[in-house]
Amino acid sequence: MSLGIVIETLVATLLLVTIAYCVILNSKLKSLKSDESTLRETIAELMDASDAAERAIGELRQITAECDETLGARLRRAGDLRGELDRMIDEGQEIVRRLGLITAAARGGRSEGADGASIAEAAAVTAARLSEYGRGARKQAVA
Repeated sequence: MSLGIVIETLVATLLLVTIAYCVILNSKLKSLKSDESTLRETIAELMDASDAAERAIGELRQITAECDETLGARLRRAGDLRGELDRMIDEGQEIVRRLGLITAAARGGRSEGADGASIAEAAAVTAARLSEYGRGARKQAVA
């Protein structure tokens, strides 16, 4: 065999190996391209999900602020009502004490530290307070 045929056979073999390698490389490149498009779709979905999560977090912050404001207002109102109830209870206890004095005087007995003037004064103050509460109750019923 001549040297020319050996070289041509060697070149032909190398070309066949190169062509086979190119075919394998081409299939791997196609696979990577399809994976790239899948990856792009996944990234787009992740970006959409991230945007939705950011919007949801913003809405939750707004709702939390509104709830905090509402709860604060309710707590302030509850504190005011508690103070008003404490005042009413104190006034009610004073009225009961005065009514006790009036009742004791009406029965003819005397209680400690009660004279006719203090009993009359207690009766007048009690009547005024009771009529004041009656007017307040009618105003609240109308409202």
